[in-house]
Amino acid sequence: MKGILRTVVVICAFALISSNAFAGGGPVVIKALPFTITAPGAYALTKSLATTTDTDGITVNANNVTIDFGGFGITGPGTTRNGIFIAYNNKRVEIRNGFITGFDTGIRQAGIEDVTTRVINMKIYSNASYGININARGNLVKDCTVEGSIIGIYTGVGSTVTGNIITGNTMYGIFADFGCMISGNTVYSNPGTGIYAYPGGSIINNLINNNTGKGLDGSNSSLVNNNSVFGNGDVNISLTGGGSPVGTNFAP
Repeated sequence: MKGILRTVVVICAFALISSNAFAGGGPVVIKALPFTITAPGAYALTKSLATTTDTDGITVNANNVTIDFGGFGITGPGTTRNGIFIAYNNKRVEIRNGFITGFDTGIRQAGIEDVTTRVINMKIYSNASYGININARGNLVKDCTVEGSIIGIYTGVGSTVTGNIITGNTMYGIFADFGCMISGNTVYSNPGTGIYAYPGGSIINNLINNNTGKGLDGSNSSLVNNNSVFGNGDVNISLTGGGSPVGTNFAP
């Protein structure tokens, strides 16, 4: 019952963000980088933007924020900074519908609390260290393409990673903390390991193939079911520690 109530509260909170923002005449347009968000509401791009300075592209320093890229994107100069930086423990931030490239990390979230960051339908590519690094609890990464970083997607405890395409990341395609749901992803041709997952999660319905290292590297007490894992250079599925309820997987 507590889990159901928490889900309802989160859904209502995101609905409230949209209704409040559009009631005021539409989203705030981000016209140039760098840009800092200090108030709740909806924000949008109406064209692609670039920065040549060693700064974060967009900094989020408020709760209850939605950034809709509208098919546009932001490009950095390949520095040590972030495309989008969500400051410490800011909650209920959603980023969707665009691209981020040319930064050290595409999207980075600071903090470890239950913050519910959602990244939906984004293309995050050619960022040096991380594509998406959201290490707090209870996040969502859905329907994104992440390629060309050291680690494609890093998620915190109890997060959901679903429906994504992850390729060309040199160390890990997906690195998931304890208790994550990893489902319906296509993870292929990463020079490192396709998916690494800490215990207590569910790894189901993924296509994991042609990664140079391990296809799926899991720990004990994870549900592993209905994955297609083949053509990986080291081993297709490696589960350590015992206790993993392994279902039916295609792993020749």
